Amino acid sequence: MTIACAWSQESPSTAGAVLPTGKGGTLNTDAGGVWSYDSFRGSWRSELTSRWGDGPVSLEVIAPSAETAATCAVVYVLPTQSNGSQHGDPLGDVIIHHLADRLAVIFVYVHFAHPTWFGENPLRPTFRPDLAIKEDVVPTIERRFRADPRPSHRLLIGFSKSGWGAVCMLARSPDFWGYAATWDAPLLCERSEYGLWDTDSYGTLESFERQRPPVLLAIASCKLHAPTRIILAGECIPSPDTAGPFKDRSHVKAEHMLLDALGIPHVYRPHMRYQHHWNSGWFHHLAEELVQLSRRTPLEQ
Repeated sequence: MTIACAWSQESPSTAGAVLPTGKGGTLNTDAGGVWSYDSFRGSWRSELTSRWGDGPVSLEVIAPSAETAATCAVVYVLPTQSNGSQHGDPLGDVIIHHLADRLAVIFVYVHFAHPTWFGENPLRPTFRPDLAIKEDVVPTIERRFRADPRPSHRLLIGFSKSGWGAVCMLARSPDFWGYAATWDAPLLCERSEYGLWDTDSYGTLESFERQRPPVLLAIASCKLHAPTRIILAGECIPSPDTAGPFKDRSHVKAEHMLLDALGIPHVYRPHMRYQHHWNSGWFHHLAEELVQLSRRTPLEQ
């Protein structure tokens, strides 16, 4: 039997059964739910129950295929929509470009049952996707796979609202997460734009205001001064029918200026311009740069 290098081979009592690669079917693991293998995509799928999920939390995981005893970094890919499909399939790029094998990392795509900007809604306190990932998804992945549990090996990537989420999650928990990469993320949405693009999922304007990235980054700036932990990239190529507050101004340039003003070092890639879609050509470039950044400037010395 061929065993996935990234699956934990500890005893079932502590880490669950070892899951075979290259085979279909399902497997029940202790406290880890039911995992099914998609032989066409080469990925494992499962659903978790989280007290912060307000519904099932769906996972799709692609791990390196070669056998090794080494642990891997994990790239957590955050969703832009609850159905996970409106803006394409990021793991499709992982498959096409063989990113898990080439970079020797694990990719985890997380889906929720409801739209989210990865923050707190005081009117819906049981739905905290940021905490569901931190408290339930990450421990599950680190039990089931050969995932390195050090913060510098926990990476976040997203675009649009999930790019907002990646930055906010890093700013809230800089001792837990290592690095974050965003593409075409509207980090400077203001109070006048509350309600656009499901931002009312924060529940109230006051809740939205205190959880905006500039606020969270200012609070966390002392922990983000070194090393470089953020990649700011993008933005989308406007279509003729583009509307909204960013039609005639570059939000990414303004975000770059904000990080500079806060003294937060970052990688700035303003010319990475593609269509507003996971599969328009930017994802594999940004994912590779994120992994390289984490290896070039590790948090643990």
